Amino acid sequence: MGLNDRTKGFLLDDCNAPSHCPFTTATSNQGIMTKRQEISILACIVLMAFVLRALFIGHDSLWPHEALYLYISENLATDPLALKDVYGRWFYYNPPLFMYLLSGLTRINLLELHLLAHILTVAMDTAIVLISFFIARRLFGTLVGLISSLLLAVNPLHWSMSSRVLLDIPLTFFIYLALLALIVSRHIAFYSLSFLAVLTKYPAAPLFFVPLIREKWIQKHPRLWFAAYFGGLLVFILAIAQFRDVEIDQLRHFINFFKLPDIQEIYKESHFFLGLPVCFFSIIGILAALRKLAFSALLNWVILFGTARLFLPWQAFRMPRYTLPLYPAIIIFAAYGGVISFQFLKSKLPDRAKLLAAISCIFLLYVFSVTLHKGYRTTYYTSKNAVGFEALQRFFHDKLRDAVVLTSSPRQVKYMLPELDVYDLPGDVSPEQAEHLIEKHKGGIHLTQVPPIGCVFFGRSAGMATGQSSQPVP
Repeated sequence: MGLNDRTKGFLLDDCNAPSHCPFTTATSNQGIMTKRQEISILACIVLMAFVLRALFIGHDSLWPHEALYLYISENLATDPLALKDVYGRWFYYNPPLFMYLLSGLTRINLLELHLLAHILTVAMDTAIVLISFFIARRLFGTLVGLISSLLLAVNPLHWSMSSRVLLDIPLTFFIYLALLALIVSRHIAFYSLSFLAVLTKYPAAPLFFVPLIREKWIQKHPRLWFAAYFGGLLVFILAIAQFRDVEIDQLRHFINFFKLPDIQEIYKESHFFLGLPVCFFSIIGILAALRKLAFSALLNWVILFGTARLFLPWQAFRMPRYTLPLYPAIIIFAAYGGVISFQFLKSKLPDRAKLLAAISCIFLLYVFSVTLHKGYRTTYYTSKNAVGFEALQRFFHDKLRDAVVLTSSPRQVKYMLPELDVYDLPGDVSPEQAEHLIEKHKGGIHLTQVPPIGCVFFGRSAGMATGQSSQPVP
């Protein structure tokens, strides 16, 4: 996206200059660091980001969506048209690009597919840290780029999602690569990468509208743009209410995703995964850009996707990954807000420059330390849930190959044991309902427990069970 002189002057202001930097009190126009120092610091940050993420590549936690994508990917490796879920139904809820990419990994016989997928997502998330640096440096200077990449490297949500076989990390990777292409005026690359992002996950669609928000147009007709934005919001809210009961199943699946914002859940998620300091300074950074009418591609993305994200489901500790495409931008604006805040305070207290620099360093170290600790604990504990499926696979090895399984984890079991017939055990199912389902399949109720998984299996080889019970496992 082209930038006029005024925008370039604002975005590419002398954030590299010592007067903007909390780590020095020099007043010359010489940069605060050499190119070699910049590369060395950036290399350390990127290496740290990769090592922290690589610590959890080998975890055996398997979430339902991960198992589903892996199951589909293995089927696509043998039949490129077999885009079906574990029940044989056509899978249209998300685009297939990432699953086709994973299917290509099946040709690598060195490791199991889920481990190869972990390596791929870790590499993508590490690359996001690097891409975010280039975006921030291009818009706001080297110092903002280094601070933002440092905080993004230890962000709890990015860290915990980096070794998950989900669509959100690849989605964010393509989005920020596309934004970088737009910022450096590579329009063909921007639209190509935007198309790849949409083929990864539908919420990337607002990318195509990012180039349409231009400063010169807003300056000519500010009220028109203001009315268009809030008018669009109103129409969107009315559409959510009007089409809630649409009868077309495929369409209803997508419409039901949109809900009115939940302020309490928004606060919980932002407080935990971003922290109050990052939220506070990101608001300062965004307001500073809006005040100057500096509508960069990054700010446009925050406006467009941030607005759309408000109407997606908010459950702070269940689906925070829906906000993941916003996090690099928020952290970049937070770093920018921190730098201009220091600049403002220094202009008001020129005799306290050294004290302000020391306080800024201590504050940044505090935010980094707290975020690092929270990120590690979050990633560690999430890697310990939804485990035990490999033990289940070993249990069924050469046993009960023709069993029919009733389980509360059908996608994980089907991925690990695709030869079994798997039925879903809903969380609210009663023992009587479970018995009725088992009786339909002409089998007694047999119980096996492979901690921490409980499942009921029944069918032709039920006599191989390790125990018997008159009640199914809830």
